Amino acid sequence: MAEHKQWFNTLGPQGVQVWIKVDTQRQPYRLYLGDEFFRADFDTQKWFVEFFSSYLAGHPDKSVIVDLFDAATKRLVGEYGWSGFKLYAEANRVKERVRQGSVQ
Repeated sequence: MAEHKQWFNTLGPQGVQVWIKVDTQRQPYRLYLGDEFFRADFDTQKWFVEFFSSYLAGHPDKSVIVDLFDAATKRLVGEYGWSGFKLYAEANRVKERVRQGSVQ
């Protein structure tokens, strides 16, 4: 898990462009995603969410269920859980807005 933490630390200020905050007060956890997440390709998005989930679980071979939210609109855009990584149609709309530059 130290390697996971080290990788997150290497993101530095750029990390807030990928993820803004995580709410661990409720189950499933809520991960609020930044613009850079939506600019990434699907495989990179999936890898990031799986990586983050195992980091939250505290063990590289475990994971927690995570709901994914667009940080700008606070809308649910996907999930990670028993059935794997899913992005909803809303995530595609956010990605299009980011691509057009209308999301700050």
